[in-house]
Amino acid sequence: MSDRTTGEKTSAGSDVPSARGQAAFEDRRQRIEALRAKKKRSERFRSTAFMLVIVIGTGAFFAKPAYNWVDKKLNDPLKKSISSFGVPLGDAGCGKITQDKASGTQEHVQVGIRVTYDSIPPSSGKHYSNPVAFAATPFFTTKDNPPVENTVHNMEHGYTILWYDPKLTGGDLDELEDMARRLRDDAVYQQFIATPWDPTYGAFPADKFIALTHWSAPDPKTGIGYGHRLFCERTSGQAVQDFMDKYPATDAPERNIR
Repeated sequence: MSDRTTGEKTSAGSDVPSARGQAAFEDRRQRIEALRAKKKRSERFRSTAFMLVIVIGTGAFFAKPAYNWVDKKLNDPLKKSISSFGVPLGDAGCGKITQDKASGTQEHVQVGIRVTYDSIPPSSGKHYSNPVAFAATPFFTTKDNPPVENTVHNMEHGYTILWYDPKLTGGDLDELEDMARRLRDDAVYQQFIATPWDPTYGAFPADKFIALTHWSAPDPKTGIGYGHRLFCERTSGQAVQDFMDKYPATDAPERNIR
């Protein structure tokens, strides 16, 4: 009797630690699975963050060039009207066009000789034998501008020269350059050069920073020719276009020569 009772107790006693062990095992398994899931989430987060960094970095790298490309297409200077450059004519502060008696037709001086001109800037006069090449840029800065004497020769061939005060900087210069390239791209107005004026030859009138000059052909009856100057306070594409319409490239001592 006692043996059977003892055996039942022994059997029952052996079942208790077995159930506890199973519960502990299940608890460990769940904690391990939770840790694994947490690790996977962490890895996915790091991977996603890394990809976002790559995407954002790549986007930033290409965003500026892409913006510049779109901006250039939408605001291509070569597609703008000439009159749209600079300020409206009424805001340009332009004076009256001068009529200067011309001189110096086919009078060449040796390169290096400094010519004293009758007007500032010159609208005619002696000059070097070589003009600025048409293939060169239509816009110059103080770093690369040709001698005045070369540019005067261009006027003899029908060019309109825009001389600008070398103190102009930034957006004003950008606008001038864009306009010069637009004019060069136009068959009617392509004989145009924008270049800084050399103040050692003489000063512009007060408050004038732009000067347009053209050397017209002599009158066939009198043989007398004139040069013309127009001073403005600010750049105006309309002023330039009007001036070049009034004095086209065909109106020159030696026309049809680029």
